[in-house]
Amino acid sequence: MLINDVTVLVAVVTSMLGESPLYGVNPCCVVRLLPSRQTTASCGIQAITPRAPADPSTAIVGGVPANPHSWPWAAQLKIQDYHFCGATLIHPEWVLTAAHCISEGYSSEIQVHLGSHWMNEIDFGKEQQIGVGSVVQHEFYDSTTLENDIAMLKLAEPATSTDYVNIACLPDSTTYYNPGTEGVVVGWGEDNGTSVDNTVLNQVVVPVIDVDICNNTQTMNGTIEDGMFCAGYAEGGKDSCQGDSGGPYQVLRGDGAWELYGVVSWGFGCAEPNSPGVYTHVPTYIDWIYENIAASSNVNVPSLLMLSVMIVWQFW
Repeated sequence: MLINDVTVLVAVVTSMLGESPLYGVNPCCVVRLLPSRQTTASCGIQAITPRAPADPSTAIVGGVPANPHSWPWAAQLKIQDYHFCGATLIHPEWVLTAAHCISEGYSSEIQVHLGSHWMNEIDFGKEQQIGVGSVVQHEFYDSTTLENDIAMLKLAEPATSTDYVNIACLPDSTTYYNPGTEGVVVGWGEDNGTSVDNTVLNQVVVPVIDVDICNNTQTMNGTIEDGMFCAGYAEGGKDSCQGDSGGPYQVLRGDGAWELYGVVSWGFGCAEPNSPGVYTHVPTYIDWIYENIAASSNVNVPSLLMLSVMIVWQFW
């Protein structure tokens, strides 16, 4: 079989799946034909340049207000117009958030706000408000230890890709960033540990911390489990806080795209010395994420794969 025949086969099977190879390909169905990393050409790319991490302010905690719409995958979760958590658009039909953000019985009331900048005002013509069709909370989530603090919300209808709404890139299961690697956290949460919510999206830069250092008796004292990582500064001063939960911790890849490495999970206070923020480690759960996206699809994968085998056999 010629290389060109393989290329045609990939195109045929992809088109039969009914999804664009540039936006939201379901990796379950083409895992033997396409690489495991998202094949979305525009994932993690902003149409609007993000603000450089400059002078600290009283945002997020020790961060700065973001340029409007410069983090197009950042989402708000609201019930009756009340912001309670953040999330990240990872697929046209899915957002990723923290399991502790989701309470049973309230999923039908959740509205996902995409493309928003103001917490309590609507960005008309830019913002998309979409209901939630279903919720997948990690089956081994522990509300005491916050292990497996991850959940997925399937949107009632697909989000529309615009300059203000785009998906974040997902990592591979083996993705690892060394201690000291800087990531950006964004959210609409509290500032300086007070009860005063920010009115716009804010951002802060915090570095990954070595898990052994984070788990020592002077820091988090052995509370960091598998599937978690820490980010912050020993002296404190910069952190995510209440209301930021479920939002993204993102790292800039070498190809210029932003990759979702963590989900804001928990911490002892906000921006306290020797008390960094704790994040759910997305690479640990990447197979779980893809499996849930696949399970929600109506595509008859075995039939399509059998058809592809028949095509290969015919033209071999």
